[in-house]
Amino acid sequence: MTEIPPGSLIRLISITHNLENDPFQHIPDYIGRFSETYEPNSIKVDDPDKRNGCVWFVSENNKWTHWQEYWADVDEAHKNEAIKKHGSLKAAIYHYAQEDCKRFKDFYNGKWYYLVLTVTAKIEITINGSVLSSIIYESLGGIESDSSQSYIDEAISEVINIMKTQLLTLGFTEDDINEAQKRS
Repeated sequence: MTEIPPGSLIRLISITHNLENDPFQHIPDYIGRFSETYEPNSIKVDDPDKRNGCVWFVSENNKWTHWQEYWADVDEAHKNEAIKKHGSLKAAIYHYAQEDCKRFKDFYNGKWYYLVLTVTAKIEITINGSVLSSIIYESLGGIESDSSQSYIDEAISEVINIMKTQLLTLGFTEDDINEAQKRS
């Protein structure tokens, strides 16, 4: 490790954040997947590519043939609420699978997409009269574009806090960090 010579200056210039389309728009397979052939627990849907006429959606989480397992660890109040709303616990699971199917199709049809949040800290280091700039990044991808504003605000706050921890580790003070945020 190289030490910075005496008389050098390290300044935290700014801390900014940016939310933009995530370049890695991975298929949300945590919701489910399309299949060209029937599988247990699948729901028939129109083929989103219009190639085959129809495909099947297989929900990853809501397997209604195993509906008892799904509800095993759920408290009675939530079970009763699901029964009141959907008629039975099995019907509730089927309803949730249909919601998953709609969510998956909406992604496939571009109604929602992933965002990436990037927090950037710009640092200037002056050594013997020469100014060097450095940028530190923290990011969080996979934020769903239709997330609530409160969820997005919470994500921004969490990533900024991670950046603050890094800056404190580098020797910047809380005052340095607060001033950099004001300048941004």
